[in-house]
Amino acid sequence: MTINIITLGCSKNIVDSEVMAAQLHRNGHELYYESAQKSDVVIINTCSFIHDAREESVNEILQQIERKKRRQIKKLYVVGCLVQRNMAELQEALPEVDGFFTFAELPKLLESPDFQLLNTADRMLSTPRHYAYLKISEGCDHQCATTPTSRSPRAVTTSAPTAPSRSSATGRSPNRFRYWWMRCNGLSTKGLRS
Repeated sequence: MTINIITLGCSKNIVDSEVMAAQLHRNGHELYYESAQKSDVVIINTCSFIHDAREESVNEILQQIERKKRRQIKKLYVVGCLVQRNMAELQEALPEVDGFFTFAELPKLLESPDFQLLNTADRMLSTPRHYAYLKISEGCDHQCATTPTSRSPRAVTTSAPTAPSRSSATGRSPNRFRYWWMRCNGLSTKGLRS
């Protein structure tokens, strides 16, 4: 089966999509990222951080529904922060979507009951071979109006399948991670905010 993964939002979503792609590839599926070609399945990894991101996610879902009506794709699945935050509204407003999956429900979509998004090092990179994102945290400890509570704060264990020559750490509070890492390794945290 051919599967096209469309990733919206932050670099943490890119890492999540790469982890999902690796699992689907292990299951024998052919994977594409952001492809306009005809495929059996499209999975949209959504974002809900700000209004513009939610609007982009809904617009992409609507575009893919149109492609499904034209028989360019057979199945459409939606995952990610927007689903985590607004599942009931999405299901009611968009019945053409074949399935909405929260983070906890990903093992069902990926046909892998033991799959854990946060502790999986296996990835199928969507970036050039010399570059990869390294997710150092999930969620955020700050409870402000702009930060969705769809992901709880925690450190994560993911890596790139090969050693890229360049990487970029991604997380909602990278300074908090640095503070925690320095404390765990007996280094001075003087001057750093926790």
